[in-house]
Amino acid sequence: MDKIRIAVIGVGDRGLEHLDCLLSKFKNEVTISGILCSTPESTQEKAMDLRLHPFASFEEISKDNTDAVIIATKSNKHTLFGRMMLQKGLPVLIEKPFTTNLTEAKDLTLLAKQKNTFAMVGHAEHFNPAYQELCRQAVFPFRDLKTYRLTKETPQKYDASVVLDLMINELGMMPVIAPKKKPKIRTKVMRRNHWQDELFVGLLFNTGCEADLLACRRAKKEKQLMMLKDRRCDYWQVDFSNNTLIKNDVVVFQDQENSALKNELSNFINSVRGIEKPQTDAEYALKAMRMAFKIEDYSRKEELRMNKNHKFLVTSL
Repeated sequence: MDKIRIAVIGVGDRGLEHLDCLLSKFKNEVTISGILCSTPESTQEKAMDLRLHPFASFEEISKDNTDAVIIATKSNKHTLFGRMMLQKGLPVLIEKPFTTNLTEAKDLTLLAKQKNTFAMVGHAEHFNPAYQELCRQAVFPFRDLKTYRLTKETPQKYDASVVLDLMINELGMMPVIAPKKKPKIRTKVMRRNHWQDELFVGLLFNTGCEADLLACRRAKKEKQLMMLKDRRCDYWQVDFSNNTLIKNDVVVFQDQENSALKNELSNFINSVRGIEKPQTDAEYALKAMRMAFKIEDYSRKEELRMNKNHKFLVTSL
């Protein structure tokens, strides 16, 4: 079986994780056709360090030397690079968020169909072994759900809100585990942080079940946890950080050998070969993005309301 030739665009922290996993876990299945960074100088430097081929420009990447492309750049570059690669008929794995604009996401989805290829989006937690085991064992839709996705503060500059950066993981899972009707959305902006860095979201479904989602990237401790009660009233906990599934306070599953990224790349490689379908394709990402942008809109309005109330309180003193 011929190896799949994969190009990687963007070799920051996430791009390096992709490369490390490909070269260590899939060395018999793939080969890296080359890498491309933001500048020719950084491309040459990274390629020398990693002993990989440096692409001089986007034009050099083609079907002649590449079978698929991973795009791990900053979010605001996803549309540009995704369009370039899809135009060449190359399947792409684009890191989340798909894009930072819903119209652009729809355009990329349509372009992939027109070019008879596909765009897969890096909702890696969908491939977490414990979450996938939950989907096999629990009875959905859930009755109640609570999620915590908290990361520590870093000096990194973000070009997407915490909704598109972190909460998008859970929003992508909603069509699988939640009631099918669209929920009512309420948001709570935390005064200690701007809503783009910390946000609480409540989803109320017409079945009476609720989902509470908390995402923060300025937390003191890391936490990636999902807790839910399913239709049989079994209580489940998914700890995404250590691939552990707990049912009614008993550990029923733990996987230390596989990772979300490994499973994601396996699905991508097999999709390129045509023996699987991408589980987190563009349509999957679009559903999550539609809800994400609604939540962002509610959050902006909530912040304006809070500021008006605060201004009124100050002037009345």
